Amino acid sequence: MNCLGMIRRKYEELSPKEKLIADFVLENASVISMWTINDFSQSIGVSNALLVKFTKKLGYKGFSHFKHDLAKVSDDESQDYVDFVQQADSLATLIGKVQKANTKTFSMTYELLDTNVVQEVVQVLLLAKKIVILGIGGSAAVAVDFYHKLVRLGLNAHYHTDTHLLLTETIYADEHTVFVAISYSGETVEIVEPCKLAKENNAKIVSISQQQKSSLNKMADYQLNVISDEKELRFGSISSRFSMLAVCDILTICIARHDLTNTLNNMEKIKQNIEVPKGQIK
Repeated sequence: MNCLGMIRRKYEELSPKEKLIADFVLENASVISMWTINDFSQSIGVSNALLVKFTKKLGYKGFSHFKHDLAKVSDDESQDYVDFVQQADSLATLIGKVQKANTKTFSMTYELLDTNVVQEVVQVLLLAKKIVILGIGGSAAVAVDFYHKLVRLGLNAHYHTDTHLLLTETIYADEHTVFVAISYSGETVEIVEPCKLAKENNAKIVSISQQQKSSLNKMADYQLNVISDEKELRFGSISSRFSMLAVCDILTICIARHDLTNTLNNMEKIKQNIEVPKGQIK
């Protein structure tokens, strides 16, 4: 994992002053890699000692070691979708930029994931008698996709577009029910409130959200964190949607592997029953 990925992963563990340093690094990575420790401390208004402490918290021996890793990061690593789209960009240029951004998103997501938590979530989902998936807005597409995949794997998964039906699910929730809440902000009321009610009924909560101390993450039994570098002004949910899809795909593959022979047999049955036989289409 490169230094920017490490900063994102450990961000919530940092002190307020260390977060100030982290934010500055994420926004000015290519410039800082050419600075001395004195240049950095004077520009941001912190002590050299705090900079050294910050780099050691990330796992580096000191500032020089940190700066060496930072120099390897490409100039566009800290760019956001809104920042890099220019009016004069050709279609080919835009396609290339989107490709780079999506590749970056997937790479950062995989680096951020805690494999131990992934394994725990897989076991919880496999043992659950009912799985309720929540997601609205940009997260709805991710929720529906995950719901379809779990149903195909034979799990008792539910997804509702009607919030009243969703709240009804919380009434019948118990310790054998798992709620998978997908929300980039972790503060969406339509997601947080049902989870609160489900938690009161001893249901387990899995959050797929950005890494921060949000209302959703605070109540979640298991947190699967995605990248948190999108600006407030963004073109819908672009990188966040891709990162949440990636997390759900990982869970799907791990669940499918649990009994691979049975999974393949079920996939073949589904294909045979859904596929329209040749000659019947008129």
